[in-house]
Amino acid sequence: MRWCAHILNLIVLDGLKDIDASVQIIKVACKFVKSSPNLLATLKKGVDYVGVCSKAMVTLDVVTRWNSTYIMLNIAEKYEHMFYRLEHADVAFVTSLGGESGGCPDHDNMSILSGIRRTL
Repeated sequence: MRWCAHILNLIVLDGLKDIDASVQIIKVACKFVKSSPNLLATLKKGVDYVGVCSKAMVTLDVVTRWNSTYIMLNIAEKYEHMFYRLEHADVAFVTSLGGESGGCPDHDNMSILSGIRRTL
């Protein structure tokens, strides 16, 4: 039974390679938010303002577990508007993501990922 889960994991990881750029942008954005206590507090304050209906905070995925990537994308989709607000409000967020991943998460990244996430 373990080999079935391993094969499924390899299939999903191979499929995720097609959208790897979008996944990396989201991953770096989540990593940056989690690494800064100040930014995490700003995110928590802005949740009520934007109207996010989730108690879960942004999380990172584990490379060897595709279901953790699913969880990360699911939560990041709920905080999509907060990422847009951070892009306009925090210069460090934009600077860090510009050099590390190729930019801030935009609507195209989120729509691609939400479509793929729904199929998983």
